[in-house]
Amino acid sequence: MASNKMKRVMEDVKREFKRSTDPREVEKGLDTDDSGIMQLRKACRLLQASKKLVEENGYYTLVIDASFVAMERSVQAILLEKGIIEEGEKIFDHEKILDKGEKAGIYGEDFKNDLKQIWSENRSKHYYRYGKPTEKRAEKIQELAESLHEQVKGMSSEGYKCICST
Repeated sequence: MASNKMKRVMEDVKREFKRSTDPREVEKGLDTDDSGIMQLRKACRLLQASKKLVEENGYYTLVIDASFVAMERSVQAILLEKGIIEEGEKIFDHEKILDKGEKAGIYGEDFKNDLKQIWSENRSKHYYRYGKPTEKRAEKIQELAESLHEQVKGMSSEGYKCICST
């Protein structure tokens, strides 16, 4: 049974997410109404934060997960720009997003299959089950996420709106 504190905090959370967003409270760089730019910039923020965590010598679980999420956000950014998915379209299946990334020309079939395999075998293992994160694993998946993000920026007509260097 949920504790009184959990119930109270749950009500606070529900209220906060229903409340109108004050533009002054929005995370740096995420004050855009363009869904594609939003996804591109969310990837930037995830990559920046994970890089700081690696530099601090720890939190590899978070770095690994943030890197996978950054790849997904990067792919979504180009899918939105190219009209392959529509704003507000709910896609929760990572494999479908990765399939659409191939359709968008971000990568070919072999790379897509490798990415799907890495995703299914390693993200779920580290996130949901018993995977043991290490510095090297965190650095390598982060490097992959950064290279995919760079590819998307290069393909995008709005890649210059990336905030990775800010």
